[in-house]
Amino acid sequence: MTHVLLDANAIGVDPPLGKIEHRVLLDAHRSDGIVLVVPHLALREAVGSWQRSLMSQYAKLRDTRQKLAKLAPSYKLSLPVLDHAQAAEDLLTELSQALEAANVRMPGTPSADHEDLIDRAIKRRQPFDKNGSGYRDALLWQIAREVADGGSEVLLVSNDPAAFAQDRKGGMPLASSLADEISGEGSVKLVPEIKAVIAELGLVAPEALAAAEAVIERLGDDFGEQLLDRLETELIHPIHTWITKEIINPFLASEASLGVPAKLLSATVEEARRGDNGAIEATIHLKVRQPISVYLPTPASEQFEGIGTIQPLDDLIDGVEFDGLVEHRCRVVLDPMTDRLLSAEALEATAASLAP
Repeated sequence: MTHVLLDANAIGVDPPLGKIEHRVLLDAHRSDGIVLVVPHLALREAVGSWQRSLMSQYAKLRDTRQKLAKLAPSYKLSLPVLDHAQAAEDLLTELSQALEAANVRMPGTPSADHEDLIDRAIKRRQPFDKNGSGYRDALLWQIAREVADGGSEVLLVSNDPAAFAQDRKGGMPLASSLADEISGEGSVKLVPEIKAVIAELGLVAPEALAAAEAVIERLGDDFGEQLLDRLETELIHPIHTWITKEIINPFLASEASLGVPAKLLSATVEEARRGDNGAIEATIHLKVRQPISVYLPTPASEQFEGIGTIQPLDDLIDGVEFDGLVEHRCRVVLDPMTDRLLSAEALEATAASLAP
């Protein structure tokens, strides 16, 4: 069975393992279509990058607060305490537990032949780069090689050509010097991104996508009514934040709920696949017209522009309800035989804007 092994850059940082492509891989792993491999060292590296991004954004927020304090010294502007180290530790624990619960393979740090690593670094042999850096990449390659030596086909998902690609160039296959190191019957193929894995393995079947679109077309307005009814409770969130600079900044929605009067404007199938029972599992981009609460900046809060996730301050920002357009990404299960919507869940709110 194909093993899909993720490098830290494939795990991502915004947030780690948070894109829909990761969900597709996880679904395929759960249905025994692939074996998903997330090395612990790659997960730690991704969370470390996330932590640095968090610290950078917090520093920008702190600088903005200082500027605001000079402009409006009579206001008491306090920042929440952010323990970035604890936040990173909590995130790493949460992700590790979620992966373990899904039985994702999570290899630990391999036993390294340090003499070989030193020799590789000195001679600038891949996975080390031309400066001799690449210790973590070398350990990741050892994990990939061990899986392949066990007889498995490995898709190494990494956009680090300096470490793994032929001639150290993007778009090139796995370096031949690395491929020659595999001693078993397996193989390692370098893939630059998860989308390429999904396409190569056919994890989202074109016929499933067409079938999902056909069900929605047959049901017409009934599909929208069914979906809204199923999602009424799932789409109630305590806080969702959107930044829409073209309309208003900051644009902070305190709650998005399809439990209020709403009109479905469109339901676009993003991805779909057939489950083992024949049902269609699809990701739907849902656009709904509904009332939304937003916070308009007063003159004293104009310096908040561009920050993003600032919580509304009572003295600075006023709340107003508008007629709005809200976009949600939803996971649904459709029965193509009976046109029934078997289940639905909200994945995330993706955008909000004022209705024309």
